[in-house]
Amino acid sequence: MEITQLLKTMLRYREALEVHGIRDTGGYAELLAARALCASRNKSSVEKGFDILCPQLGRIEVRSRCLPRSGRHETRIELPDKKEGGFDYLLGILFDPDIEVVGGFLLPHHAAISLSRLQQFKRIPFATGLAHPQAIDITEKLRLAQKQL
Repeated sequence: MEITQLLKTMLRYREALEVHGIRDTGGYAELLAARALCASRNKSSVEKGFDILCPQLGRIEVRSRCLPRSGRHETRIELPDKKEGGFDYLLGILFDPDIEVVGGFLLPHHAAISLSRLQQFKRIPFATGLAHPQAIDITEKLRLAQKQL
């Protein structure tokens, strides 16, 4: 297939995904998390700092990582400084190269911020976040939601 044809195909798929509010894997992670937690996505450009609003948990910042096809095992989830104070829970999702859910966890704000400060570049290794004593493993909820999308 020609490069121009590949690009046209990519743009058609991108437009189809935007109908669902998805621009990239981060947008897909938000949609998936909202479905898994019976929450609503934050579409406000004014109210920043969180991605979904859950009746039971409050404001949730969704951060995700998709493992590369190269086999490199990069699982760290970045939590930028500007996010501090803007959410109640961090939801970390790890995807395999085919965008299948490897795992997911929820971590209270204070625990997520504390963990991120211990790591270089404020990136929390997925296994570290999942193993935290206050973490809630939501892998199965995410996998079920993924089957429904």
